[in-house]
Amino acid sequence: MDKRGTLNFWIDVLLAALMAGLTWTGALLYFVMPPGTGHSRALFGLGRHDFGQWHFYMSIAAVVLVILHVVLHWDWVACMVCRHCGRDKPAAAARRVMGVVLLLLVIVGFFGSLWMASAQVQAVPEGGGHGHGRGPGMGRQLHESH
Repeated sequence: MDKRGTLNFWIDVLLAALMAGLTWTGALLYFVMPPGTGHSRALFGLGRHDFGQWHFYMSIAAVVLVILHVVLHWDWVACMVCRHCGRDKPAAAARRVMGVVLLLLVIVGFFGSLWMASAQVQAVPEGGGHGHGRGPGMGRQLHESH
């Protein structure tokens, strides 16, 4: 296997492990430690907020690896997009321009949406926030059964 193939293999292995970890921590946070249980439940000495941090850091690592994966396969991506649009294979310069434009759109969309959200966020009335918005999960069912 060549160096690029080996790199692709390890990126894919790490992505699979991160996706498994994200799925597990997401299910744990939703079903086992739902909102409102941050200070009342622990697993392996870690509370809801600790698992939330792990979930966040794994998501950042997964996004970085997905971006790296797309960069390594960019020629294929650009060719497939052009093929599905009824166009010929783009030149190398056109593929680079397409990549830069897509990257800029993603960056602007991501940070722009965060900026818009920060401008729209509102304070909740006293006592009406943390722990009161339980979704349908095992934690809610367990709480209501007592």
